[in-house]
Amino acid sequence: MTLIKTTSLVLRRNQGLSLIELLISMTLGLSLIGGLMSMYLGSRASDKTRTELADIEANARVAFSSLRQVIEHAGYRSSAILGTLDKPFQTTADGSIDNPDCRDDDEMIVSGLGTLSGILNPPTELVGYTKDADSGDSITVIYRADNPVTGGIFTDCAFGDYATATSTTAENEARQLSCSVDQTSGIPTAADAKIYSGYYLKPVAGKLKQLVCYGSRKTDAAPQIIAENIDNMQILYGIRVDGKLTYKNATSLEANNEWESVVIVQLALLVGSENEKVLENSQDRTYQLLDKTVSKTENDRRMYKVYTTSINLPNRSRRGFK
Repeated sequence: MTLIKTTSLVLRRNQGLSLIELLISMTLGLSLIGGLMSMYLGSRASDKTRTELADIEANARVAFSSLRQVIEHAGYRSSAILGTLDKPFQTTADGSIDNPDCRDDDEMIVSGLGTLSGILNPPTELVGYTKDADSGDSITVIYRADNPVTGGIFTDCAFGDYATATSTTAENEARQLSCSVDQTSGIPTAADAKIYSGYYLKPVAGKLKQLVCYGSRKTDAAPQIIAENIDNMQILYGIRVDGKLTYKNATSLEANNEWESVVIVQLALLVGSENEKVLENSQDRTYQLLDKTVSKTENDRRMYKVYTTSINLPNRSRRGFK
């Protein structure tokens, strides 16, 4: 009797898991694996989003830094000239930009934008020097060149300073000095010592546009790339009328000849992600850029963000505008 009971107990201990227990164990295991996989994929998606957002913010920061550095000098008269510049921005109505003679009659500011004939032409992608466009505004800033020996401003937005790679340091300094408003060695006519720095959005095949600049003192024809993935740029100009600040676009200012009254520039950038498929479930979206509304369809799965800033023009606000 005792032997039979012992054998039965041993057999029950060696039976293992039942089918129901095995199914429950597998279900719990798969649920755990599924949860871990979901957490992993979610973490990857979050990392991807954070990376794209960091790139977007970096491009916006670089774009604004370059634009601010140049635009705040609009209308700068130089340290050697007391007179002001009546118009701090170049527009299409002003015609082509002259390429003036420097102190030496045989020396001209030969820029990549133009030729020895003395005319500077903007890149073909640039419709107008300072102009409104639904796909992206353009702006061309004017300021005068200081004496580079004593310091000051003598470069354009593309870092062109009229120096060449084949010239010695002394020769380049002489070239820069001859094309500054230095009263002794520079350009005899202060109006000829102007520097032109223009920004516009350049289309790129298969990608979002680039913010580029062209300068009147850059010695090669290639525009300087400032920032990538700038989908749109809109600009408004602030003028004071009867003591009140009013913002207008370039078209309105040109029609009313109000450029010399501009004291502040307002900028808006729509910056997109490098990756075309960041959003998992996209939908139709609209973005407000100052006076323009930009629409994106559900098929566009890029991430976009709007950035705005205002840039005061110290060389204009000090004047006694009405």
